[in-house]
Amino acid sequence: MRILLATFSDILPYAVNKVLSPEVEFCAVVVDDVESAKKILPQEKIFPLYELKECLENFYYDFAVCISDRTMIYVFPEQFRSYNLPKNKFIHLHDVDGDYNFQLMKKLHTFKKNSADFEIFSTSPAYSNFILSAEKFDKKLFDFSIGEQDLYYSYKIAEYIFSEYKENIIRDVLIGLAPYSFNYDQSLGYDANFSVLPYFIAFNDVHNFWLSADEYKNLFNEKYFSRENFNDVEKKFLPSEGMSYPAKMNVREYVEAWNGRNFANTREENIKIFDDYLALCEKNSVRPVIFLPPASEGFMKHFSKERLGELYQIVNDALRKHSTAKFFNGWNLAGFSDKYFYDAEHFNIEGAKKFSEILNDFILN
Repeated sequence: MRILLATFSDILPYAVNKVLSPEVEFCAVVVDDVESAKKILPQEKIFPLYELKECLENFYYDFAVCISDRTMIYVFPEQFRSYNLPKNKFIHLHDVDGDYNFQLMKKLHTFKKNSADFEIFSTSPAYSNFILSAEKFDKKLFDFSIGEQDLYYSYKIAEYIFSEYKENIIRDVLIGLAPYSFNYDQSLGYDANFSVLPYFIAFNDVHNFWLSADEYKNLFNEKYFSRENFNDVEKKFLPSEGMSYPAKMNVREYVEAWNGRNFANTREENIKIFDDYLALCEKNSVRPVIFLPPASEGFMKHFSKERLGELYQIVNDALRKHSTAKFFNGWNLAGFSDKYFYDAEHFNIEGAKKFSEILNDFILN
C-alpha cells in the first residue's frame, strides 16, 4: 500500500511506529518541520506543508492520509478537498495518540463495570454529546452518544448492549434524532473515516465506507488496536457560554448545508434501520423513547419544512407500527432562546440541563 502522508513532525514518530502498518510505503511525507522529520524517514521523501498541492499532483499513491491535531481537525480535510482529491483517496486520522478514537470503547468499558445499575441508555445524533445531562434524570442514565453518531451506529450499539447484557435492568432507551437523521450516513462523507474509526475499533464495522473493514484494517499497525486498559468515561464537558455573534451569523449557511442533503437511498436505509431499532427494543421488553431536541431559533426557522415533514411522517408511521414507542418533539417547546445554545444546534450546559429535566418528566409520565 503506497501512501502520501500529511501530518506534524511531533506526531510523525508515533504515526510511523504505532499507528500505520509497517507494510505501507511512503511516496511522500508532508510536514510542518522538515528537519525534524528527516531524522525519522529518508530525506528525499520529506516535503514542507506548503508543497502539499504539488505532492498530491506529482506522486502516485493509493491513499493520501492526513493525521491532524486539534488545531487542524477541520482545516486539513478542507485543504485536501480544495485540491480536488477524490473522496476514495482520502483518509483522515485524528488524535491518534489520545482517546478520541477509543471513546466508544471507553464507554463500553464503563458500562460493563456498572451495567446492573443503569435503567436507561441513550444513543443520539451527530450533536448528541451536547444534549443530555445525566444528573437530571430520575432513572440512572448511561449516554452512549459520541460525535457524528448516525442511526446505523446507534442501532449497532443497542444491538451490542442487548446481546451482551441480557440480565440488565434497562427499561427505556432514548433514541435521539436530528431533523436530518434520515438523510444522514456518517460513513459516506468526504471526511467519513474521521467519524467511523471509533465504531470500527469497537465493532469492526465500517458500514458504507468506501473501504471494506479488511482493507481498512490493513492500513493500521496491529499495535494500535491492542489497547486493553481503559479509564472510565470522564464527566461530560459542556460549554457555558451562549451563542457568539459569528455563530449567529453562520446559522443560515449551516442550515442550508443540511437542507441540501437529500439522498433517497440513505433515507430508505435509515427508515429500515429505525424500524429494526424499535423492533429490537420491543423484543427485549424495553420502551423506545424517541426524541427530537430543539435547536437554535435560526436553525429551526430556516430548516427545510419539507425535510422536517418527512421526518414527522417517518416517525408517525413507526409509532403506528410499534405501539410501545413514544415520541417527544422538542421543536414544540417554548423558552429555548439562543442563550441556551453555543452554536446553531449544540446546547450549552444550561440548555442541556433544561432539556434533560423536561425529557425526564416525559419519561416518568
